[in-house]
Formats: sequence, structure tokens, C-alpha cells
Amino acid sequence: DIQEDEDPTDRNTVVFRLAETCTSRGRKERDEKRRERAKRQASMTDNPELDQVADDAAEESRYQKVSAGSEYPDRPYTKHVYSGMLEWVAQGDQETRFPDGFRPVHDDILLAKLRPGQAIELEGHARRGVGKDHAKFSPVATATYRLMPHIEIRKPIYDDLAKQLVHVFEPGVFRLVPCDDGSDHEVKA
Repeated sequence: DIQEDEDPTDRNTVVFRLAETCTSRGRKERDEKRRERAKRQASMTDNPELDQVADDAAEESRYQKVSAGSEYPDRPYTKHVYSGMLEWVAQGDQETRFPDGFRPVHDDILLAKLRPGQAIELEGHARRGVGKDHAKFSPVATATYRLMPHIEIRKPIYDDLAKQLVHVFEPGVFRLVPCDDGSDHEVKA
């Protein structure tokens, strides 16, 4: 039976860790693939510099094909951090008591969106409790949030700048509308 003032122990607490960093658009993945390919195949030209240039050109070509099919090709890279990335850290004798370990019920819950240069490092402690001790332990308590920024544009933004603005932010924050005010501009944000 859990008491309100009981200290956290390996019998009533589970610990999860997460450490994720967002580098520029897929650089880490590209470098890993490049190293793997280099291990698997010998040099085609016997010139490492020429091989590197050819490899870079092939990667860039692949990236352009992926971007061309994207709805927002000029958009900055965003790394999504999901609940499945949480790692269980065994405490005390939890490894022997729970050989399969703990994991989130759903691995696809979005926890954060990181842009290049951003990182998340966390250690979360889940403590067992009952609803009569505190509402936070009640299984019917639901918490949600939604970020509702208020962005005020002080002067109109037209054409290429408007297109850039729309692609930099998440879809739906800004939209392009045709200019029908008699000016020489095509669209505005």
C-alpha cells in the first residue's frame, strides 16, 4: 500500500531517460550512410577525394528528389521526438523483477519538435499512486494544451518574401492570398 509521504524507491518509481539532438537536415544520417557504404564497397576510382565528391553529388540528388515531392521543400528541417524514444533505466532490482522492462504503451506519441541546434535531455520519474491520495494519480484526469500564438504583421508582405514566410512556419500559421488591391504584386501573406 502506497502512503502519501513515502519516499521514491525502486518499488514505487520507474525512471525513463531521453537525449535527442537535432542536427542540420539529416547530416547525421547522411554521414552514417556514407560510412556504411564506404565500408561495403572499395573505391571505384582509387581516388578518395573524387569518391567523396561523387558521393556528395549522389546524396544531394537524392535530397532534391525528396524535397521536390514535399509540399514545403524550403521549410527548415524538424526532428520529431516520440514516446518510443524514451529509454527505461532500471533502478535497484527492477531488471530481475521485470526482465521485459517498461516502455510507453504507445510509441508514436509526439513529445517535441526540434529544429537544428536544439536538444532535449530529460529524466522522468513515474511514481505509483492512487487517486484518493491526489488527483494526479486518477486515471480519468486528462490534461491537454495547445499553443495559440498571436502574430501581428505590421505591414503587408508580398510575393517571394510572403512565400518564404509561409514555408518557415508550421502549416496553417500563415497563408498566401492573391493580391486584388490593384498593385503589381501576385500574393501576400
